[in-house]
Amino acid sequence: MRNKETMQQKKRLYSDELKSEAVKMVNEQGLSQSEVGLRLSIPK
Repeated sequence: MRNKETMQQKKRLYSDELKSEAVKMVNEQGLSQSEVGLRLSIPK
């Protein structure tokens, strides 16, 4: 059994600019959230 520390994932921090760009891509370009994630290299 793994201990608690090895099982925790690090929380990723993204800039407000990146978040804003991602929202624009979904709302204005009609891309899916998955497609935006791929294009911006954001893991699931």
